[in-house]
Amino acid sequence: MIGFDFTLRLRTVLGRAREEAVRLNHPFVETEHILLALIREVDGGSAVVLRELDIAPEKIRQKLEETLVPGPPMLAGPDLPYTARAKKVLELTLKECVRAHATAADTEYLLVGLCAEEKGIAAQTLAWAGLTTEIARAAVDKLTGVSAESSPSSARATRAAPATKRRKVIVRIATSADGYIARPDGDLEWLTSYPAPRGFYGYDAFMKSIDTELLGRKTYDESLRLGAKFEGKTRAIVFSHGPRPADAPAAVEFVNDDIGRFVERMREQPGKDIWLMGGGELIASFLDAQAIDELSISVFPVFIGDGIPLIARRHRHVPLELLSAEPFENGVVQLHYRVP
Repeated sequence: MIGFDFTLRLRTVLGRAREEAVRLNHPFVETEHILLALIREVDGGSAVVLRELDIAPEKIRQKLEETLVPGPPMLAGPDLPYTARAKKVLELTLKECVRAHATAADTEYLLVGLCAEEKGIAAQTLAWAGLTTEIARAAVDKLTGVSAESSPSSARATRAAPATKRRKVIVRIATSADGYIARPDGDLEWLTSYPAPRGFYGYDAFMKSIDTELLGRKTYDESLRLGAKFEGKTRAIVFSHGPRPADAPAAVEFVNDDIGRFVERMREQPGKDIWLMGGGELIASFLDAQAIDELSISVFPVFIGDGIPLIARRHRHVPLELLSAEPFENGVVQLHYRVP
């Protein structure tokens, strides 16, 4: 393990693996405990890979819970030992880092390491879910930008995979505990002044999973005020009833299309997932057009009393399926939902 740092996210997963072993009254940390901890991730690299491959973490958890038998009540210290199989997973994780020329070991490489171990319950469960070492490695290489030429196995897995994947429209947004995304005047000081954890709630991994941003006109204007450059690294599309501003960056597109037809066209085009940034009116319009697949909502532990709601108020009833909930040390809880 010399020469590689474990990211805070990966260290958190390994800490949670011990929690899973204790919960099940198991005297050792095994590969299945690592996998149980890993699928608790919301927006880390492993979560992005599973989402890209349409593998539901909850189904993996259900399969593991059906397989594992809790032990008798026992007193367990915080430093449960790793089995040889679990140590092998960590060795394979670091080998993946070397192969990919990574500077630190993160959760996406741990996912490949679990698959590559092959014999443990974790590897068997992932194989049951359709995730082999080559498929996982190809997806991680795509996420991290490793070329197929530098990874023959990734090239083989990519050729074997389906040609296209349905692009998802994902809302990723922050709210106050009372459900507002900004104060009535658009002020975000309550949010921007809040201390963020290392890794910024999985932002980097999420940005690698999308190539298009959708914004309402007010959100676009506020983004410019906060310093956004819109330099074309991702496609930016602004929904607006008004004309295109003369000083708008060249890379920004302005549209006033029917949302249903617009999203249908976008999903027909090859590409990564689509980030619906907001604001509340645009999110509501997409939701009412049944054009949202998932929502990742970071709830901040603060009441602001009044403001712009997460979703514009209209009569609606939209059940959501909870995929995961991830608390952070600063009190923020990130909720990940699927819209059935």
